[in-house]
Amino acid sequence: MIENTAVLRRILGAFAILLLLAGCGGGGGGGGGDGSSNGRHSISLSTGSLSFSGVQYTTIPAQTVTATFKGDGVAVGTLPGQVPVSWLQVLSTGTSGNQATFSVQVTPGGLPVGTHTSTLRFLSGAADGSSVVHRDLTVTLNLREGFKATAAADMRFTATEAGPYTPADGVNIQITGENVAWSIEDPPAWLQFSATSGNARGSINVRPNMTGLAAGYYQQIFRIRDSVSGGSWGMFASVQVNEPQLTLSSTQFDILLNAQTPLSALQYNLAVSDTALGQNIPKAISWGASSNSPLLTVTPTTGSTAGAPTTLTVDLDRDQLNALRSGAYLPTATINTYTYLRFNLDVRLPRANTIDPYFVTAGTPATVTLLGENLIQEDLALLRMNGQPLSALGASATLTNEREISLTLPALAANDYEVSFHNELGLSRSAAALKVVVAQPTPGAGDIVTTGNRVKLLFDPTRTRLYGVDVLHDEIERYQWNGTQWVTLSSVSIPRLADAALLRDGRHLVASTTALLWKVDLDSGVATTMSATADPTCINTRGHTVAAPATGSLFADARVGCTTSSDVKELDLLSNVLADPLAPETSYMDWLFDTSTLATSGNGRVLAIGSTRTSGGHYGLFDVINRTFIDRGDSFRYNYYYYYRLDLDRTGTRVLINNYTVRDRTGADIGQLPANEAATLSADGTRAYAYIHGAGGTGHVAIFDITTPVGALNVFPQVGADIAVPSDMGAPDTTSLNFPTGYDSFGMTLSPDEQLLFIGGSARIVAIDLP
Repeated sequence: MIENTAVLRRILGAFAILLLLAGCGGGGGGGGGDGSSNGRHSISLSTGSLSFSGVQYTTIPAQTVTATFKGDGVAVGTLPGQVPVSWLQVLSTGTSGNQATFSVQVTPGGLPVGTHTSTLRFLSGAADGSSVVHRDLTVTLNLREGFKATAAADMRFTATEAGPYTPADGVNIQITGENVAWSIEDPPAWLQFSATSGNARGSINVRPNMTGLAAGYYQQIFRIRDSVSGGSWGMFASVQVNEPQLTLSSTQFDILLNAQTPLSALQYNLAVSDTALGQNIPKAISWGASSNSPLLTVTPTTGSTAGAPTTLTVDLDRDQLNALRSGAYLPTATINTYTYLRFNLDVRLPRANTIDPYFVTAGTPATVTLLGENLIQEDLALLRMNGQPLSALGASATLTNEREISLTLPALAANDYEVSFHNELGLSRSAAALKVVVAQPTPGAGDIVTTGNRVKLLFDPTRTRLYGVDVLHDEIERYQWNGTQWVTLSSVSIPRLADAALLRDGRHLVASTTALLWKVDLDSGVATTMSATADPTCINTRGHTVAAPATGSLFADARVGCTTSSDVKELDLLSNVLADPLAPETSYMDWLFDTSTLATSGNGRVLAIGSTRTSGGHYGLFDVINRTFIDRGDSFRYNYYYYYRLDLDRTGTRVLINNYTVRDRTGADIGQLPANEAATLSADGTRAYAYIHGAGGTGHVAIFDITTPVGALNVFPQVGADIAVPSDMGAPDTTSLNFPTGYDSFGMTLSPDEQLLFIGGSARIVAIDLP
């Protein structure tokens, strides 16, 4: 044990017995100015210095020093202010009389090569710490480089059966020493060494030996021994061998879609392989890929990891993106059930839904409103009409709000004008179109003698054409004003026809049936089925209704499987995808409007929905632009069960229910019409027109002022005299629809200028002049 002088004094002063303190002795001992003698006490050493020589990491033989003293004992320490060195130790080996022997040991370990010195101080004196004397011993160590084996990193390998391993370059063991002759004892067979013996310093590379190495965990401690010094170093190594696993070069994709996004951003290629790099053919992995979203298309859909990696291509569907509303989307694709390709898709593109009005007269300047979504000031420069900037046509645009742009149009030539937004992806982002037509002749009154069951009449002002939805004969009847009279055009056959609505593009009509939806080209009369709608092989017993609001979409009462139940669905005209438009309204989900009747306001911004089931009686007035209910309730609120007929004014401030009750936007029933067979509302919501059937098939039209509420059970005041309808309108046909009263199957509509009223009976259609 080594103690310094201060410690000795404290210990001696406390009369402590030191481990290295020899028993009392007398006699002998030198003295003098070196502090070894003071007259009372003295100490001398058998030598004043010791010299050691050896190599690192070895044990160097100890040397003995004898201290002859006169005092109460001997202690060993360092010089004042010095710190004991770690490589030097002193042990007391015994005391006899006035002599104490000490073993001086040197343990170099990894001490740097070179000469190292340290001084030991041997002390004696009185047990009370007084009269201390000392002698110093200089210890010198001449150290040479010794044998050592050092691994540059942890030798814990991870490998794939018959495949690669990590670390891929293996691990290097560095051998050092001046005079060495080393060898590896019992090297593991699952490791390979660049060398297993040598007689010089250098490096050994160690890596897994994958030849025939099966999946599992291997570990061992091996030793590298030097025959010259006798030293050895132990090394731990392990290899975790795993079976091949599927690998993908990428699984996460972050995509921003805006006007500047290049077309290349719609396709992503990734490599499919395995952790054996396809080299373990017996354990190659068969894989299948599928998309979980209509936004993504994956090719190929199957493959194997055997051999070279397979390139898997994921395309973002342009048709889906063209319709996608701005926002964040998280589509995924799946590889072998549990491996996902995840896309963070941020869509920041404007979308145009419709133009109001969607037609103007050729040669006449006009101002129209473009209705859309996520519109900002920068989008105005991106607007195109038939692919041309607005400035090329002499048109201009002003942003009204995020959903409306005001378009100021010059006198345009007759044509169909597609409205779109320019972007690098080449997406139109628009279901809106403007039809510029030559001035149409003003239609006149007259009779169109025909038979059928026209539950609805539609007037097309761009062609001065009337359409009758004849559910008895499953056809759309077409009648054209030729300038002097109404002439009959060929009908469009629609199997199991139930309802129809004009699209807001001036070019198409959509028809609903007991099975699916059809689109009719108004010029050619050609009808085609609309994909993504109900299965035509599964036929329901009741027809479904359809409405075309200003959303670039259709709302339809769609069948739930092959059952009699149905719910409200929205078909996006850009993506052709059916969705649940009312789902965000959690307290009034779409299924509460089972087997419903649908109708839209003249401007297409409000949708009326009413159930016709025997229970519930659910009704709602839905803002299709902001996707919120304006009003809603059930039979307990309205005392209504069946909503077979719905008609709205232009802005949705008035709703006519079953040709009889008028309801406002708050849900209040504000008055009634007398019993009638057909009725409709004026565009401004101030008047109601009703056809009241008379004896012998004749009847009259009455006009009612509905501006001021008169009470739920009271009839609105009539405006002017009855307008006679002398023609025999015929008896209603009730074989196709289950209305509560047969006469409700008659249809009615107005010309846009409200100068003509069209009434569709079972024996004829008549056009009546209005005052």
